[in-house]
Amino acid sequence: MELGYIGIAYNGPIKGVMSDNDRCSISLLLCQSPPRPPQCSTRLTVCVENHSQALALNSGNPILKTYDLVAVKPLDQNALDDACDKSEIDIIAIDFSERLPFRLKQTKVKAAIEVCFFNGFHFIGFVDKKFLEC
Repeated sequence: MELGYIGIAYNGPIKGVMSDNDRCSISLLLCQSPPRPPQCSTRLTVCVENHSQALALNSGNPILKTYDLVAVKPLDQNALDDACDKSEIDIIAIDFSERLPFRLKQTKVKAAIEVCFFNGFHFIGFVDKKFLEC
């Protein structure tokens, strides 16, 4: 691609309790145009406010299986701790353009980097805020 990207992810953010309506319905037709289409993925960003929402982020969740990537945006310290320690996610999304509602502890960040499959942390602050709306 012209800007050096090899892939893009279409994001679907949710806040609150997950339901069948949150299954991936993103069409990747735009990624099939020649001559060299980018690698396209679907991404779900879940805004987590409490422990019970964090527990739903596991490999047995059928809604999460409909997406290529699963990100969590923690909204408090307990949600961040759960994301770092227990959640089966690909990305922890943190918006540094706003005041953080939690503290980033070195031990938790290291644990998240060891557990996360994809990127570990996705730091937002210099991109469009619509990417992480909750």
